[in-house]
Amino acid sequence: MKNVLNVGAALLLTTTAASAGGLDRSGQGVGIIFEDGNAAQLSFGSVSPSVTGTATGLGLGDASSGNMAADYTQFSFGLKYDINEQFSVGLIFDQPYGADVDYGEADGTYYTGPATADVDSNAITALLRYKLDGGFSVHGGVKYQTVSASVSKPTVAGYSIESEDSSATGFVAGVAYERPEIALRVALTYHSKVTHDITATESCPGAGPAAALCTTATTSVDTPEAINLDFQSGIAEDTLLFGSIRHAKWTQFDFAPPGHVGIGQGSLQSYDNDTTAYSLGIGRRFNDTWSGAV
Repeated sequence: MKNVLNVGAALLLTTTAASAGGLDRSGQGVGIIFEDGNAAQLSFGSVSPSVTGTATGLGLGDASSGNMAADYTQFSFGLKYDINEQFSVGLIFDQPYGADVDYGEADGTYYTGPATADVDSNAITALLRYKLDGGFSVHGGVKYQTVSASVSKPTVAGYSIESEDSSATGFVAGVAYERPEIALRVALTYHSKVTHDITATESCPGAGPAAALCTTATTSVDTPEAINLDFQSGIAEDTLLFGSIRHAKWTQFDFAPPGHVGIGQGSLQSYDNDTTAYSLGIGRRFNDTWSGAV
């Protein structure tokens, strides 16, 4: 099938979609490495979520959280270059994880008080792909990741934490099968966990004698390993079905700064379950200029 759809454009539409699970945001896609010829992609998105809730049973009546999910932006870009007919290289920048939480609109009796939390991350992934016979290929590489976090919980002994940027490396490995004549591709990609040693300064002036536990210390945190299954197939002339499944082991993530633990609050953030996120779309090429996807 020739010119089914500009696949790069179709996949680009998914690069800024929020991935449901943990702190996932970009989904860590590697689709650019499969583009025909040399390629470049750029993506920017602005997200305005709305998340509200009501606290009950605390002896203060119903209290509203207000919209506690702050607006945020997502940016990514990628480059791909063919060395020869078998080997290709790619470079991807994305923002894989994040959180923007602000309870500034909460009722005065809401249990969190005016708490805030911000998590930022950036990652650069360098990939190498090798084409095998029979439509198969293998791909892999290394990723360099930075993360930082800041949290304020005024109602918990005036607690706050501010981290420095932490940098660490991991790896990516995968295999794919393609049949270009029907625009079929199935790619399985493994992302290793990345262990960060996060240096952060904690403060808890309202904790009495325990306030001495809130100092500057280093905490080890793992961003989770994950497996991505990406697929696409032509289903009619100029029409493409595409989607992905991402399973991330968020139970590996446990951020437990020593001060927060020391004043009896346990982990600052952890997860009881791993997560699986799904996406599905249909793309259509209308003519040589226009295409679209849902």
